[in-house]
Amino acid sequence: MIFELSDDFTGWSSIDDWNTYLPAIENLINSHLQGAHYFIPQRSVAETLSTFGCVSARQLAVLQYDILARYSTLVATARTVSFTILLVPEGVRRTPQQANQKVMPLLSAAQPLTCREARILVENRESDGGFWERMVSVLAEEANFVSFGPLYFEGGGGATMAETYRQKIVEQIPTLCIADSDCEYPGGPLGATAFDVNRLIGTEPIPTIAAHILGVREIENFVPVKVARDIYASNPGVQQALDFYERLERFSREPHCAIGQEYNRFVDMKLGLRRSVVRRHEHTGAQFFRQLWQASAPSETEFDLEGPETIFPGISTNLIRGTIAFLGTPANRARMRARVKDLVFFSELLAIVELILAFSAAPPRQRV
Repeated sequence: MIFELSDDFTGWSSIDDWNTYLPAIENLINSHLQGAHYFIPQRSVAETLSTFGCVSARQLAVLQYDILARYSTLVATARTVSFTILLVPEGVRRTPQQANQKVMPLLSAAQPLTCREARILVENRESDGGFWERMVSVLAEEANFVSFGPLYFEGGGGATMAETYRQKIVEQIPTLCIADSDCEYPGGPLGATAFDVNRLIGTEPIPTIAAHILGVREIENFVPVKVARDIYASNPGVQQALDFYERLERFSREPHCAIGQEYNRFVDMKLGLRRSVVRRHEHTGAQFFRQLWQASAPSETEFDLEGPETIFPGISTNLIRGTIAFLGTPANRARMRARVKDLVFFSELLAIVELILAFSAAPPRQRV
């Protein structure tokens, strides 16, 4: 993340003014030095801090050569990311000075854990974390980021994810929690994990901790059908199953679907569509499933709930692992980049990538 000081600190010239806040300043300088976050005080404040004898030689070098010497570039960087943290004196009620700022008391940074590298909390570190790491590499340039450092993913499990996130809130460790919605139709209930995480949203004491519930059912929904065809090019059975998903993707846009109600946003790409799922939601989501039926099986004239359990099969339970492996080569990443732009919810995917990079203190390209 990028930490900025509010202009309330301008004019604080003596060490007595800063005495209470020096542990926080030292933690922020150290995190800047380690590459975990950026620290951008005003130029005059950085110059003042560099005169204090309590600042170590290493921290002094950071202030002089990595902050003051690059000050204009750092400030420009702060205006191009999704958000920054505006640090204010204790007891000061302050609105953000810039549109992309979130306000936090400077004293919150006095705890070392508050300044450690951000964790990206996902359900499964290997699959979900691997997918987001690959998608960052695919879309970083699209999001105007020329490079990024290590991303620290942590698995929270399914049933235990909300509890893991709650612990991060208690410890005040910088964390971005990303949860599948597991929502099976527009306006339907969140899945158990997303529901529990959602209950914690708003309880975070500082803005360096946040959770995001996906606007799609699962991360598998972000895999375009044409990419899935490439992944399973040698599997005739999957290729046949993909015919259904190709139709759904084609009809998942206006005028066939309203924004936010697209078929490919909610369909289960791992297991397909089953009649037991439709029956479970026949009083609340029947209209959506009827339309989905007509889009996926246009030759059928009647919405049949009495046939075999599987209406159409899933692509693969290993779709995400296959996607991660597929994106291991640059040529495939370029193909993925071209395909995801066709998804109606591409802007949402890009926003998540931008959010991950903002938490991870990646340096964006300077706009000219």
